[in-house]
Amino acid sequence: MMLRLIARLSFVMLLCSCGASPAVPAFDVPREDGPGYCMEREAFRRFAADIASAEPEDAEFLVGRAISIADSISVALEDPWTVEELSHMLAGAFFDTSSPYCSDDIYSLVLGYMESCVSLTSWHRRMLDFRRGIMDRGRPGSVFPVDLPLGTPVLVFLMADECDSCRKIREELAESDKIREAVREGKLLLEILDAADSTDGAYGLDPRFIPSLYLLDAGGIVMLKAVSDVGTLLRSREFREAVNHS
Repeated sequence: MMLRLIARLSFVMLLCSCGASPAVPAFDVPREDGPGYCMEREAFRRFAADIASAEPEDAEFLVGRAISIADSISVALEDPWTVEELSHMLAGAFFDTSSPYCSDDIYSLVLGYMESCVSLTSWHRRMLDFRRGIMDRGRPGSVFPVDLPLGTPVLVFLMADECDSCRKIREELAESDKIREAVREGKLLLEILDAADSTDGAYGLDPRFIPSLYLLDAGGIVMLKAVSDVGTLLRSREFREAVNHS
C-alpha cells in the first residue's frame, strides 16, 4: 500500500511538472478503460509543430523531455499505456508521410529516446525496430539496393503506374533544363524504377515514399533519399556537388 501511494504521489508531481512547462503539454487526458494519460490532441498538434520548427538541439530536448515524462508516468502507474500512446502520436506526426511534419531525422530522435524507456512492452519495441528498419532502407550513406551503372552520378525515379504524383514528377523531370543538360553532358544518368516490377513493391527501398527521387554518387552511394519534387532536388547542395564534380 505504501509503495502504491508513493507511485501515485510521483505521478501527481509529474503531472504538475508537465503543466508548469510551456514547451511540453500536460499529460492530462485520462484513459477511459484503464490507467494512463495522454496529451490533448490539439495541444499535441501544436507540440509537434514546435518540434518540427525548432533548432536540432531544441527539438531533441523537447522529444526527450516528453518521452521521459510519459515513461515516468507509465512506471508510476505500472502500466505502459501512457508512453506507448505518446509513441503512437509521435509516429503519426513524424513517421507517417501524410503528416506535414514527417521527418526521419526527428523520428530517429524519437526511436533513440524510446529505446531507453523502461516501461515499454516487448511487442512495442519490436514495432519500433520494424519502423527503424523501414527508415534505414535507402538512407543517405548506404549502398543503393539496386544494381545500376557506376562511374557517373545517378538520379533514380521510383514510381508507380496510374499515379498522379508520379506523372507530376515525370513532367518536372522532362521540363528541367538543368537535368536535361546534365544528362546530355554525361554528368548524370537518369534511371526509372517501376515499383510494380519489384518483388517487394519498392526494390528494397522505403515503401513510404512512392513516388520519389534518389540521388546516388558515382559509386552507387545514396546522397539524397526520397525527394518528393524536382525543385527541392535542384536546390540541394548534393545535386550541385554531384553534377559539378562528376
